[in-house]
Amino acid sequence: MKIKHRSDSPLKKKARRGFRGYPVATIAFYGPNDTRASKVAVAIMVAEGEDPRALERWFDQEGDVRRNPAIGNQILQFVQDHDAKTIVMTDSIIG
Repeated sequence: MKIKHRSDSPLKKKARRGFRGYPVATIAFYGPNDTRASKVAVAIMVAEGEDPRALERWFDQEGDVRRNPAIGNQILQFVQDHDAKTIVMTDSIIG
């Protein structure tokens, strides 16, 4: 039997918790292809149907933003600074 290894990323752990209320942080990864994410966008939503309160983007020209610990820490700090109770992440790369 194969054991599934879950990521130790604090962002993924928080995303697995499900909806816990607003504000919600949405995290979307973008890239030139389906294997490398060169960009990530994080938006803070304070209520359903409203425009984001804050939006931040990070880029990695050479590597993958999902594997860049410095960017991961900046995203986590951004989410914490806006007191997000819920994190929603894409499982794959968009675009």
